[in-house]
Amino acid sequence: MKELLKKIIIEALKTNNINKTIDDISIEIPKDSINGDYSTNIAMQLSKELKIFPRDIASQIIMSIKDNNIDKIEIAGPGFINFFIKKDYLLENIDKVLQLGDNYGKLASKNHKVNVEYVSANPTGTLHLGHARGASFGDSLTRILAFAGFDVTREYYINDAGNQIGNLTKSIEARYRGLCGLEENMPEDGYYGKEVIEVAKDIYNEYGNNLDDKNVYTKKGLELLLSKIKKDLKDFGVEFDIWSSEQALYGSGK
Repeated sequence: MKELLKKIIIEALKTNNINKTIDDISIEIPKDSINGDYSTNIAMQLSKELKIFPRDIASQIIMSIKDNNIDKIEIAGPGFINFFIKKDYLLENIDKVLQLGDNYGKLASKNHKVNVEYVSANPTGTLHLGHARGASFGDSLTRILAFAGFDVTREYYINDAGNQIGNLTKSIEARYRGLCGLEENMPEDGYYGKEVIEVAKDIYNEYGNNLDDKNVYTKKGLELLLSKIKKDLKDFGVEFDIWSSEQALYGSGK
């Protein structure tokens, strides 16, 4: 209703050869209902500029306003314009709110695609509080964009190549060697989280001391850690349309 009143006031000002924008109009709800449902001080704002008394400006504006949803308009004090909205309109709007429920205020499709990438934690460990913050922010943003009529795609970018994955592989291998009774030799930039030990145990339970394919460390590490990330996010109420991978996008080793 505030936005509607702003547009009505803009049109009334144009009728009186006064050019203003929506941002120039302030609409407030009076503290005392005796002063109407909504009020504006635009006449007082224009007084100095036009060198006309505010109440005279207010009178000109009121005379130029015709809207079936407004019951009456009054001038109060030094030049406030008070609007009294027809109760039928207000009741009709309440019915609309109840009818549409969670869809009330939802905008029509803009036929405009938006891709939002968020969280995108490297699959080298578990999520932490910072990732939860990103998940909350990204999820809220995508919901707002969708509600505003945008065609939204939610993307989690999986950075499953590069130095961090190399260090993850070496870390899992080191923990696996430890389970085999060998020297671990953890890399300098290795990952020391308990989840890496869990991956190594899972590999040991499957292969025992007979693993000779180092690709298993990478494959199992990504598979298990990423599945845990997906589960945590799903439990948190955050889901994605796309789980994109660097290897899938660019090809392994490129």
